[in-house]
Amino acid sequence: AAATATLAMLVGAILFLARILRLGFLANFISDPVVTGFKAGIGFVIVVDQVPKLLGIKIHKEGFFLDIVEITRHLPDASSATLAVALATFAVIITFEKLAPKAPTPLIAVGAAIAASAFFGLEARGVSIVGNIPGGFPNLTLPNLGLVLDLWPAAAGIALMSFTETIACGRAFAAPGDPRPDSNQELVGIGAGNMIGGLFGAMPSGGGASQTAVNRTTGARTQVAALVTAAMAVATMLFLAPVLGPMPNATLAAVVIAYSIGLISPSEIEAIRKVRTIEFRWVVAACLGVIVLGTLKGILFAVLLSMASLLYLANNPPLHVL
Repeated sequence: AAATATLAMLVGAILFLARILRLGFLANFISDPVVTGFKAGIGFVIVVDQVPKLLGIKIHKEGFFLDIVEITRHLPDASSATLAVALATFAVIITFEKLAPKAPTPLIAVGAAIAASAFFGLEARGVSIVGNIPGGFPNLTLPNLGLVLDLWPAAAGIALMSFTETIACGRAFAAPGDPRPDSNQELVGIGAGNMIGGLFGAMPSGGGASQTAVNRTTGARTQVAALVTAAMAVATMLFLAPVLGPMPNATLAAVVIAYSIGLISPSEIEAIRKVRTIEFRWVVAACLGVIVLGTLKGILFAVLLSMASLLYLANNPPLHVL
């Protein structure tokens, strides 16, 4: 617990230092085509990551393409009851999105699934559920200063990952007409979250793509959404843990997939291809980078590729003779 607290608070301190040095400008190297490719790659990764939960199978995750092979191999082992729960969740989401778009659709789907799980005893029928959720408020945990020298390299890497993914998600989910996220302000926000969370034993944190997808698509627009999430987390620790225990994992997977599939936008990618071929290549590189290398390495690969392309163009400007 002391090591976790030390690590999280070190991550927060590094992010605060980056803000003091005004290093948020580094986010400018994440261009809009790179963000488009990042979104598409994240969408594919999220879907493949959640499919085993929809089918009620377990696989050893080793990477995007290997995971697809493993899922295909385990298809005969799929649980019909788990798949039925997932399809029912999709049906609820699609129905309410069509007939009552302003309704809290994910909440309705999750509530219905919990009720069905408890009433029909879905766990006994082979449906995986969330299960026991530890309750109670966490104790105050102070950092161990003796671990700082051992942990700071890992903290620096986590801080870079946290900032890169957070700002990339912020850019990716910004609605048309929204101001671009202030990268220096994001450093303050993530840093404060890690510093305060570390005092209560929280793991180092940052922005997440699947959570943001669900949040944004269901109507979140301001910081109030995060305050509601925090309040619900506290309520769960104190009161709601037994209520959420019967929730089927297939329902959670269905909700995440339903609100993440929109990250893959063929029309947006096609529009970029029509305007400029080299930027279309950045889109493809970012998408494949996330799929093959993972989120952080993928986005860094795309950023480095776009920077190299810009340097090439600067040193070899096109000359058109009329």
